[in-house]
Amino acid sequence: MFGAVPKRILVANLEVVLASLGYRVAREPFQVVAFKPVGQKQRLHLKIETFGGSMVPKDAPIDLHIDILSQPMKYHKSIAFDAKIAGEMEALEEAINTSEWRVRGGDSIATCPVCSKEMGGRFLSGHIKVNHPKPKPRRG
Repeated sequence: MFGAVPKRILVANLEVVLASLGYRVAREPFQVVAFKPVGQKQRLHLKIETFGGSMVPKDAPIDLHIDILSQPMKYHKSIAFDAKIAGEMEALEEAINTSEWRVRGGDSIATCPVCSKEMGGRFLSGHIKVNHPKPKPRRG
């Protein structure tokens, strides 16, 4: 599914938004790539074009699809449109639109989506892992 970035945002702040949504983020020279596990042998794969700059322009393309990882190989199947993908695209655009990101001394300030605590953007993913862990399913 293809979408567009709703407003201009710094690449560093975009990485913080994606991390707060549970994605594992990797920055490449001309795009931001993120992955999020969906289920057994499936993951959400997100690509946002940055055009090599530090600022992602408004209406930059977003590519979001589900990868099906049946066997470890170079190529894999993917699902282009699904209800999960549509819901995730809406959540992503909402998170970018409603985010209140400020810059202080070269470090972006982020607000935790769970407890509303403000902190440096680079600390948000660690804060979420330590203070708001996902409950592990019980077996047995």
